[in-house]
Amino acid sequence: MMSEEVILVSYGEITLKSSRVRSRMERVLIRNIISQLKRNRIDVLKIHKEGGRLFIWTSNNRDAISILTKVFGVVSASIALKTGLNLNEIVNGVKKYSKEALINAKTFAIRARRPNKDFPITSIELARILGDAVLKEMPNLKVDLNNPDKEIFVEIRRSGAYIYHERKLGPKGFPYGVEGKVVALMSGGIDSAVAAWMIMKRGCTIVPVYYDMGHYISSIAKERIMGVLKWLKEWIPSEKVKVHVVPLAHAHELLRGIINERYRCIFCKAMMYLIAQEIAKEVGAKGIVTGESLGQVASQTLDNLYLLSRLIDILILRPVIGFDKEEIAEIARRIGVYDIANIKVECKLVPKHPETHAKEEEVLKEFKKVDIKDIVKNIIKQRQIVTI
Repeated sequence: MMSEEVILVSYGEITLKSSRVRSRMERVLIRNIISQLKRNRIDVLKIHKEGGRLFIWTSNNRDAISILTKVFGVVSASIALKTGLNLNEIVNGVKKYSKEALINAKTFAIRARRPNKDFPITSIELARILGDAVLKEMPNLKVDLNNPDKEIFVEIRRSGAYIYHERKLGPKGFPYGVEGKVVALMSGGIDSAVAAWMIMKRGCTIVPVYYDMGHYISSIAKERIMGVLKWLKEWIPSEKVKVHVVPLAHAHELLRGIINERYRCIFCKAMMYLIAQEIAKEVGAKGIVTGESLGQVASQTLDNLYLLSRLIDILILRPVIGFDKEEIAEIARRIGVYDIANIKVECKLVPKHPETHAKEEEVLKEFKKVDIKDIVKNIIKQRQIVTI
């Protein structure tokens, strides 16, 4: 058998599911991988599934690797050299691979795994044989099993032996779409971007909703949200993403001078919830996702969140509820959205003394001053659906 280059993809949580659920998730993962690569003009020539691994042949393995690191469900991706299961083929493959992989190393280790138990040599013995072969070819190297400069991994599977050394880490989690659809409230800021990403990582398809505050907010807000949405789209396997742009500024113009300004932030968030709930019903979503962090701003105190949650019937998901600002920022840096979303946007509607511990009877009294259902209905009619 001739050696050939192939991409090795590992996935984790999926393997813990029942066989039926696992098969379904694997199918979605493969479909998402093909979609992501196709969208980036990379052809998938062949995919082989075996023992918690996908082996993928593409038209451009180097570019494919970076794309695979943005596919939910992927734990890691590596470009591997595949050989047959004859010991001489494996030895020759490791020697050939090592000449390039270990070129700048002083110490190395061979990490052998043998999921194929029919292979007659144990993992430990195989690692020793392969290590000796590398030392004969490159006598300047030394073996260091504890802290080597480079590691070479060898996996013995039924379909062949796979040799690799670099593992590009993916986002892990579940394949995008296996858990159903949710509406994501997107401001363009760090919190909502991280919250949407985290819920996508758990397998949810998102329907982004952006509340346009018009002249009540900094003009850079639209530029910020577009940057965040374009970044988010890189993680979504579909060709197009439909964003609901809701002109919430119109509602505030109607309410100006009517609602006590102390309750303005609560009223604003209430409308966001109620509008999101209606959009969720319309698109068949099972919940809404927000970037709320407990106690971070006036509308996110426990009292106010409790009150707001009672206004709607749909499930509210708050992935970053227990994180502080710096913890959320740390995640944003890691996933690559921090510089895009970390643009200060000032809202001119925030009152000098917002209510932080609203009482239900007081808020309901304010709500009775207007026909909030009618306002929500009219605002939804005025929204735009933008495709990116």
